Amino acid sequence: MARDYLRRASVLVVCGGEVDEAMKNDIAVAERLRITATTLDGILTVKGQGREDSGGKGA
Repeated sequence: MARDYLRRASVLVVCGGEVDEAMKNDIAVAERLRITATTLDGILTVKGQGREDSGGKGA
């Protein structure tokens, strides 16, 4: 990933099944810059935690 893009980011989302050396380096740089690094599955898990069953809500 271009370092300029990474430096402007607030979150690094790691996608794919394998983490190669370039990705490991990007994750390390993000950590040094205090940028949150997560996976797409992690985002979807957190997003799912905020959902409520709308069946019991209403007037």
